Amino acid sequence: MILLILLKQFFKLQRSVCVLLFFAVAGVCIPVYAQESNAVQLKGTGRVSTLTITYELQIASAKKRGHAESYNGSIKTIFIQDGKVRNRLVALMRIQSLFYFQSAIQGADTIISVKETGKDRIVNRFSNTEWDDLNRKYRNKRLAFFSDSILILNYTCYRAVVSLSDGKEITVFYTTAIQNEMLQLTEPAFAGIPGVVLQYTYQNKEATVVYKATNVTTDAIDPAVFQLPAAK
Repeated sequence: MILLILLKQFFKLQRSVCVLLFFAVAGVCIPVYAQESNAVQLKGTGRVSTLTITYELQIASAKKRGHAESYNGSIKTIFIQDGKVRNRLVALMRIQSLFYFQSAIQGADTIISVKETGKDRIVNRFSNTEWDDLNRKYRNKRLAFFSDSILILNYTCYRAVVSLSDGKEITVFYTTAIQNEMLQLTEPAFAGIPGVVLQYTYQNKEATVVYKATNVTTDAIDPAVFQLPAAK
């Protein structure tokens, strides 16, 4: 991600961190090791060009009050269609979207973060170079794959661990039944994962954070979803 962020910055919510709520990053994956497994595709769809994934955010924290309480139960939805991605987080105190529009010209993508709520609507625009630099902490991540699995929304999901250079780890469960390379534009922390991540977990000083998919669909998306919110 959430961003694409990560960890302690997730809770600070400073202007430069807005987009990082989605684990957005750009990096080079260095596989550590992998174990072969036979994925059981209960609802296999293969490679899809249109995809919507909804996640529920669950936060376990020893603190009774604070940012964890404000964000627990939040909903994150990723919309993908026709070279466009919208990554939207709806929380108790904040609604925010990251738009990523792919260009036919290499390095000319449109990347915009918008805070949709509050008195001041913060809009940040990033070039591809700025976006890559913003997410540089993921450039040297390592991936480890395992054969154990869990069932999420009737998809068999296998475990992988994303290890960051600062020692932090993200545990993911992914399905190989769905493939969409556009997803990694706003979730490049998961670049190199051979499928779509339906659950991921990480820890920071305040809490354990879990994103778990509650719905996956390949239905057509209303083009209005990819329109930038009107300025106040």
